[in-house]
Amino acid sequence: METETFDKTEKLLELREKLLKSEAFRLSGAKTYSLKEVERRLLDKCKEKARG
Repeated sequence: METETFDKTEKLLELREKLLKSEAFRLSGAKTYSLKEVERRLLDKCKEKARG
């Protein structure tokens, strides 16, 4: 059980670090994308790949 708890804590700390970095980028004025924008871009890329 200790190992599971440690692993969970480690993953939460890694996630926290990623979120803090993302928030710092956002606050510094970095370009952000909505979920819809990301979805549209991914679908466009998939369609491009499928066409060759």
